[in-house]
Amino acid sequence: MKKILLLMFLLLALFSSRLWAADMAAGPKGEAAARGFVEELLNGPENVIYAFVDPEVKATTSEDAILDTVQQIKKLIPKVDSIHYLRAYQNAERKDLVAFEYEVASGNSAYTVTVVLKQKDENHFTVAGFHTTMKPRKLTDTKGATPFHFVMILLAAACVLATLASLGYFATRRNDPKKWVYAAGSLIGFPVGLGLNWTTGAILLRLGFNIPPVSFSAPAQHPGMWTITVFFPLGLFFMIWHMRKSKKEPPEGASL
Repeated sequence: MKKILLLMFLLLALFSSRLWAADMAAGPKGEAAARGFVEELLNGPENVIYAFVDPEVKATTSEDAILDTVQQIKKLIPKVDSIHYLRAYQNAERKDLVAFEYEVASGNSAYTVTVVLKQKDENHFTVAGFHTTMKPRKLTDTKGATPFHFVMILLAAACVLATLASLGYFATRRNDPKKWVYAAGSLIGFPVGLGLNWTTGAILLRLGFNIPPVSFSAPAQHPGMWTITVFFPLGLFFMIWHMRKSKKEPPEGASL
């Protein structure tokens, strides 16, 4: 137990020292330079932003590609409500590179903007890279949700109820030898699925099948970026078809 605690302490000390080293490498001037670039990136003209970029990056990346990235970020974050500094960390291989992370609030969404500075000397920095990602929205967060968010919640709830109803219906069919086949089929969603990215609000259309008909998934590279997908519950079709078939068939023991 003592060895485990000692190992955890050493890892924490190592992580803290990296953050401290990054802050010491750039200092307040580096953080000020990074914040200034973020403000220009979100609010300033594109030609000013291009002037910040390091010559080494300009030599390997065309001006159009850099400005296109800037335009995409401006389109992604149309307005800025606030900018908060999160942390800084140093590149393990290149000590002259320090990354700064900021949280940018825009309406009901939040974004993480990362700026990598190249330190020439104590007072001069250039931008070696930058990127932006949208912070995932929790499934319990309905702030700023669109009407379609609530429509998807209702569809998911209705699909779950329909699946449970069909399972219960077939499980209670005593004289039907195929009841468990139908019950298993009730767990399948087919053939069309409607999906919603809970963070971005993007609507997806899927063809195929899914088990169960309602799913919540997030890609490994973006954990927390949940997508709700609702397929047509096949069990509902089975149940309606079976009920109509049962009405047409004469009751057991009846004779003409």
